[in-house]
Amino acid sequence: MGSPENSHRRPILQLRNISLSQDGQTVLNHINFDLYPGEIHALVGEHRAGKTPLIKLIAGELKKTDGTILIRGRRVDNMTPTVALRNKIGVISQEQQSINNLTALENVIAGTIPRAWITHKYRIESIRRCREILKELETDINLAIPVSELSTAERQMVELARLVYLDSDILILDDIGGRFTRREMRTVLRFLTKARDRGKSVIFIDSDIDNVLSIADRVTVLHHGFSGGTENVKDLDRLKLLKLTYNFALNIDEDMRDDSHLVLLQQYNENVIADLPAGVMVFDIRNRLGTLNRTAGRILGMDLKTPLGRPAEDIIGEMDLNEAEDIIDAVYKREVRSWDRVNLGGDQSIKIKTIPYGDKNQIFQGTMVLVEDVTMDMTIKEYLVRAEKISSVAELAAGVSHEINNPLGIISNYLQVLKYKNLEEDVKEKLEKMELQLGRIKETTGSLLSFSGFKNVPDREFDLTALLNEVVVLLNHKIAAKTVGVAKKLPEKRMVKGSENRLRQVFVNLISNAIEAVPEGGRIDISLQLNSPYVEVRIQDNGYGIPPEIQEEIFNPFFSTKMTRENAGLGLSICQHIVEAHKGLLTFESQPGDYTLFKVCLPA
Repeated sequence: MGSPENSHRRPILQLRNISLSQDGQTVLNHINFDLYPGEIHALVGEHRAGKTPLIKLIAGELKKTDGTILIRGRRVDNMTPTVALRNKIGVISQEQQSINNLTALENVIAGTIPRAWITHKYRIESIRRCREILKELETDINLAIPVSELSTAERQMVELARLVYLDSDILILDDIGGRFTRREMRTVLRFLTKARDRGKSVIFIDSDIDNVLSIADRVTVLHHGFSGGTENVKDLDRLKLLKLTYNFALNIDEDMRDDSHLVLLQQYNENVIADLPAGVMVFDIRNRLGTLNRTAGRILGMDLKTPLGRPAEDIIGEMDLNEAEDIIDAVYKREVRSWDRVNLGGDQSIKIKTIPYGDKNQIFQGTMVLVEDVTMDMTIKEYLVRAEKISSVAELAAGVSHEINNPLGIISNYLQVLKYKNLEEDVKEKLEKMELQLGRIKETTGSLLSFSGFKNVPDREFDLTALLNEVVVLLNHKIAAKTVGVAKKLPEKRMVKGSENRLRQVFVNLISNAIEAVPEGGRIDISLQLNSPYVEVRIQDNGYGIPPEIQEEIFNPFFSTKMTRENAGLGLSICQHIVEAHKGLLTFESQPGDYTLFKVCLPA
């Protein structure tokens, strides 16, 4: 089914009755596929469905056995990688394509280098264009170093930058999501959406259904080399996409269907459901377990060897769910119902939805139970609520500080007047002590005011020594309460460039952690030194240290040895993010029972 929006346009790529055989096996069987200008067209299907062979055929890496390929309406009989490149088709496959001993710049511009490429003018223009592309990809890569020194995700970004540099009209991405973090993948998805909006065409393969639904315009399902049809994504949700694949799997060999629906469900589990990122349980027409995929087993803590055929009341009843009876009731009554937050023992929260489904004649065949772990979502939501409250308190504190500073200024002025009067020595001495204490109050309120800055401050040069002294003043109440000795070894002045407020947050967190880690009367050493090309801040305490078994986890989001509702364990993760955003490095070393040392390295 073609998209109605595309019905009046000519496809940029057309595949007609494409077949492919390898080693006597049919890999693709009479596939029809259209790709339009300004479209993201997703390919989905289980493992070995034929997605990658289809991509390699378009890229000219495999030769079709039968069928027709048309590019911009023109028939192409001998498709090769050179012909694909000439037709502006760019592919990022599952295998790395970058050349390790070439620099990132040389990888990006490979294939476009003229004879005079080494001229200064051409090189400068190439670097400018590459940086422009990398900025669009929201990444900062050193173009002068070999790609062998880059991370997997950075090498992938170099390959993507190359497609842009080549000005490819058709961009093909073959399931590259596994090489990126979730945040990096969101960047790739934003880039593909912008490319589509500029008129580029994208063929997108991804095992994450949510990614497909978030950016694709149309989706084509493949199953064992057959096409299961094409749908507009706007007409689909996750369940409909699942059912599209599932119904095709059932109907492809109608004569081979077994009378036992349970057997069909088991086959489907092996081919489709098993690798889905969503947790899925399927109960048959008799409300007995037909399928349990890996994701559901992991979320629910169930053994995948759980005997199939057990009734729903046994399977669900054995789970530590506070809504177990309601869920069983929905399965037996064949109702669509959902629970946004179900407690699954301890602090784990899951989302559950029951959905009855039928065959193409709408005859009831069973009930799907979709399971999603939302524990992290809830934790993040609670953390953001707390953060907003803290933000409000900080804003109030800033206002109070302003109000305190006004009378402080008046008192300070009167003190200056009194100092010039002819007073007795002991009175003058007391006035000087009062002036000293007023200075301390001003310093504290000044630190509070600067710490309460909420708006993003443009990166600028500031004195890191002054910032560290300010943080110590801000935390004086904690230091005094625990009688902690603080030794500072700081230069008179050390200028760095960055966000003063964000780095202040880092050092408040690290020094606060050190205060909590040391026993009564403990010691904290704070030093700042130039270690070209970095300045290095060292914060060392003689506290309890970090146990070896958790040292690899302390920078993980939400990891904490003191996890409570007041402490979500985000401190060190945020600190690391802020330091890395400044192109710096946050590291530590610790000897349990002896010391812990955190080092913050920032560009000098």
